[in-house]
Amino acid sequence: MKRVWYAGALLLTGCLGGPVEPMAEGDGEGAAVSEELTAYSDAVVSLRRDTRRCAAPLCGGWFARDVNRSAAEVYVNALDFGRTNFDEETRGDVLDAADGEVLVRGRLGTADARTGTRPLRVVEAWRGLPGVASRAGDVVYRVDRQAFCVGLPCQSWRATRMNVGTSAGFHELTGPAGAPALLDRAWALNEVYTRGALVRGRTQLARPWYTVLDASQIYLKLPQRARCAFPPLAPCPDGLTHTWERGLDRCLMARGCARPTGCEPVRAVCPDGWDARTWTGPGVCEQAVCEPSFVR
Repeated sequence: MKRVWYAGALLLTGCLGGPVEPMAEGDGEGAAVSEELTAYSDAVVSLRRDTRRCAAPLCGGWFARDVNRSAAEVYVNALDFGRTNFDEETRGDVLDAADGEVLVRGRLGTADARTGTRPLRVVEAWRGLPGVASRAGDVVYRVDRQAFCVGLPCQSWRATRMNVGTSAGFHELTGPAGAPALLDRAWALNEVYTRGALVRGRTQLARPWYTVLDASQIYLKLPQRARCAFPPLAPCPDGLTHTWERGLDRCLMARGCARPTGCEPVRAVCPDGWDARTWTGPGVCEQAVCEPSFVR
């Protein structure tokens, strides 16, 4: 049985945070802090493959750059997953991603005695939506719910810059505009709000007293595995068909039997790096989404 997401709208209103002035666009990159990746504390970094042609471990590793900070790239000879519980599939999700599509949290490991190069000891990883380009100057944020509310309209959410720690409140998360039309945006937003996905974007005033965090990329926290239960179902009476609803965990939930209403079939076309998922929804109408191929 195929697994897909629940398609729907997520209402992002509430009264859990006071007004905070929005950050200027792109003010997190190269601002405030200029530390480099070290062996003494973890940092969130983006990765770029080393394509130089020389003998390992001097070449063939990765270049790591702290997000939201102006530090130069640091060469690492390998990614060490010993601090994680990643299985082989999840490690492959990190290693197979395009340059800039993965963020990892980690620190430098022990230097190689012969070359002085070091591995990157990974503790967490996130993978971006395939083929979605982020805007230059956008900031990488973690999103949390505000703890209290002062004034109206209330900013329900707080965006905190990774590696820097400064934050600002906002009302609603929008984007990413470059994602496929069939992306289940309710699921993607839920990943940000409840499962630790990171956002690359910028805060801006959409209208007076209403701040949005406009995302150009969402990095899903790895591993991405749906754990769905499929209890046995009794057959439908003659002329009726089982219908299903998708939850924000991407699992199918049986919604009973219904008579087909003659819906037009859905033509789900997804770009490279994405898979189409279809199911029979209310009214026995086919529904579809595009999901990243590394989501299982």
